[in-house]
Amino acid sequence: MSSTMTESVYVGRHPIYDRHLNVHAYELLYRGSRTNQAGVIDGNTATSHVLINTFLEIGLDRLTDHHPAFINLTRDFFLDPELSLPVASVVLEVLEDIDIDDEFVRAIRRLRERGYSIALDDFAFEEKWDPLLELADYIKVELPAVPLDELADRLPRLRRYNARLLAEKVETHEEFERVMRLGFHYFQGYFFCKPNVVEGKRVTANVGAVFSLLARLQKPDVAVDELEMLVSNDASVAFKLLRYLNSAHFGLGSNRFRSIRQAIVFLGVRQLRSWVALLAVCGIKGKPSELSRMALRRARQCEQFCVRCMTDYDSESFFMAGLFSVLDAQMDLPMAEVLQHLPVSEDIKEALLERTGRIGAILDAVIEWELGNPIKAETLPVRLGSPDVSAVFLEALFWADEQWKGLEAV
Repeated sequence: MSSTMTESVYVGRHPIYDRHLNVHAYELLYRGSRTNQAGVIDGNTATSHVLINTFLEIGLDRLTDHHPAFINLTRDFFLDPELSLPVASVVLEVLEDIDIDDEFVRAIRRLRERGYSIALDDFAFEEKWDPLLELADYIKVELPAVPLDELADRLPRLRRYNARLLAEKVETHEEFERVMRLGFHYFQGYFFCKPNVVEGKRVTANVGAVFSLLARLQKPDVAVDELEMLVSNDASVAFKLLRYLNSAHFGLGSNRFRSIRQAIVFLGVRQLRSWVALLAVCGIKGKPSELSRMALRRARQCEQFCVRCMTDYDSESFFMAGLFSVLDAQMDLPMAEVLQHLPVSEDIKEALLERTGRIGAILDAVIEWELGNPIKAETLPVRLGSPDVSAVFLEALFWADEQWKGLEAV
């Protein structure tokens, strides 16, 4: 059986500067490799990959260092009522090739009412933009499309609105000085720097888990218990969920989740549905692997030993520790680095890093049993007789196999 694999993911990042040449924001761009080129790909797929790689794989904070992220969206994304991006952290860019009709204008108005900032990209003073001018926060004027000698005469039309002016594709010092004198607020182009490519690692998810979860999320009466089970069946999906929640815009501070259930309730079905749909669109690769089965077995074993050893403690925290105990191997990263992206409680972190605390003691016993050293498991304060220690491991093995069978049938 093949093992879980990691693959590189990429996002292009192009700075946007203010009048003092401080970074104001970053435009995030689709990149399919280290080569600083977008490549041939349809717009919806490119947008999907940028969103997934930004929020679930690399992390928004790493890409933008807490500056706003300008993200190009296609018409389909703007019209999607389930669009769930962090309002305070993104600027939604309307591409120049989008058909602007009444339906689209209504969608932009709804997004503005929800608090999103809107940018008009590659603006060249065409009449088609007129319905959106009063709704725009930024107007990105494309210099090659508008001769510099004509800009001074055309700008009064834009100054009637509240939008900030951004000169894009500024390529020479002369162009920069002229748009500065014309009163532009922000600047972007090769004169300042070219986009750079940021690389991250993706741990492949189980296709069955993603599509099974997506199918359940379509139910209007979907239960949290059901979602918790499906998310827990694939450690990589759970990791992506928690990494997204760990973004600075959620403002979790010292609050950390003790269970997958808490994370689902905090995020809400609507946002969860939106992100799982994107995972499906992006064609997540990989099949159930021995590492993934091991994660599920450990999660069940830790949970069951908690129930048998310490009924006054939260068994869901033990389950989460077991589930995430192989993420370092799945992602080819040290566990300490993996945990930087997970808003889990300190006792779960200690268990995963040091095998200390009550959770760590049981996780350590489970791992030692796998290695052929049963003493730690057999000496746990199980209220039942020692033969039941073996029964816990056997039951977890069958339980994990049943979970995979259910997913493979999807």
